[in-house]
Amino acid sequence: MQSNASEMNERRSNTAKRTVPGLRQLCAGLVFSLAVLGCSEEPGISKGADVVLISIDTLRADGLSSYGNPRQTSVNLDRLAEEGVLFEEALTSAPNTATSHASLFTGLSPWTHRVANLTSTEDGTPGLPEAFTTLAERFAAAGYRTAAFTDGGPLGRAWNMHQGFQTHHGRYEGVRSKVDRALKYLKEQNPDQPLFLFVHTYEVHMPFVPPLAWIDRFDSDYDGPILSALEEIRTKRAEGAELQPDGKLLLRDRDQFTDRDWEYLRALYDAGIGYTDEVLGELLDALRARPNWDQTIVAVTSDHGEEFGEHGEIGHIQLHRETLHVPLLLRLPDASLGRGRRVPDLINMLDLHATLLEAAGLQPEVLSASSSLLPLLRGEREAPRVSFAETTEPLYMKNRPPVFRRSVRLDGHAFLSVGGKDDPYERMSLYEFASDPLELSPRFARGGEMGDMSASDSAARMAELCRQRVNEHLDACVGLRSRLSDSLGNDLRAVGEAEMDELSQLGYVGDLED
Repeated sequence: MQSNASEMNERRSNTAKRTVPGLRQLCAGLVFSLAVLGCSEEPGISKGADVVLISIDTLRADGLSSYGNPRQTSVNLDRLAEEGVLFEEALTSAPNTATSHASLFTGLSPWTHRVANLTSTEDGTPGLPEAFTTLAERFAAAGYRTAAFTDGGPLGRAWNMHQGFQTHHGRYEGVRSKVDRALKYLKEQNPDQPLFLFVHTYEVHMPFVPPLAWIDRFDSDYDGPILSALEEIRTKRAEGAELQPDGKLLLRDRDQFTDRDWEYLRALYDAGIGYTDEVLGELLDALRARPNWDQTIVAVTSDHGEEFGEHGEIGHIQLHRETLHVPLLLRLPDASLGRGRRVPDLINMLDLHATLLEAAGLQPEVLSASSSLLPLLRGEREAPRVSFAETTEPLYMKNRPPVFRRSVRLDGHAFLSVGGKDDPYERMSLYEFASDPLELSPRFARGGEMGDMSASDSAARMAELCRQRVNEHLDACVGLRSRLSDSLGNDLRAVGEAEMDELSQLGYVGDLED
């Protein structure tokens, strides 16, 4: 196992990847032989276990009943939470799909891998360099069958995150199609060979167009401007039998929205969560019915949340809590680590990368920002209680001023900054978790609409400490990037017509930060 891990960490460049296929296959056979021998004595490790990773794109944590939603949106996911562990304070590393998933797949921070959501036909799309190793590649090298069923968009081919998936289908179709494809795939597989399955859907993403029955469950008496936009979207889809460019149609009358309109928009979002939960329940039940369910690892999470005007924006742009706080449910074969357990520690989604590898009995990456959560669950260490997030789009924008967004949560505080190339910290704000969990009343602020507010010396010192920690983090990312490969430039890839159509359907085209 250790020799295989060393080999995996050496093949960090395109040249290395082209020269070791025979050795990689040999190592994969050795790892698989070791994996089928049984579970490790280390709690939480099940060698050769099936691994199922589900990503519900744009799902903020408080969208689920188990995270406090007063609406019953997540009966099936709540059941999974009772079968495993729920992490109450999981934060993602970026506010967009491509960047966040690249971090999940590689265990690297955004400033290291540099993948971005940029959707410019002129500038191109920065995809994942071949030199970086993904979860799918690690599992494939260990003898796993690897399959991904995604809703496309910024997970399309131009972003190059399909490395290691032997079976892949990526097209914007919705959760029903994704689950149907996954169920068909499971029926065709030999349960004696371990499986890594990735399922992703945009069903909860804008535009919010859940089945009418689900809308009626949550809000059946609305009579406002959103209804006409909703009907227009449904008509387009019925006529074309394909999803249409309608990503932000629901917001066309946003300037005239009343509180009742915003309430209905959130009801549509919650209805989409409820529908997604219902369909995913079929996949979870099918996994439970498989003979190897007792040796199956299941993780359910999201790449980012969604803003509903809490800080003046709609979508997923800023680095406030509503954008970064995502659910993380982890079902492990080892019941000793908890059934129905809730973990309050602050963690970053990066850590799921190393957690899945260790839980399946594989060595974690040596050069990685990800730390397994299993020691935390075993009581062997506390979580570091620090989480960084940043955007990467400014690195690639040619025809518009760059906007750098950076944040860190540590020592009970949230620090956010926004700025340009000359001053990335032009605007800064500092919030305290305990007294202001929704990040509405800063203890320190500089620039922006709030101006430079007077603040206590302690708040000013904490803001400066956070700024220094962010700079140290970004420097470390640059250093790690250079260690992983000395030939990684900004690899911009052309976006195909089909991918551009999907991006338009999701509301990305023409708004690079959304």
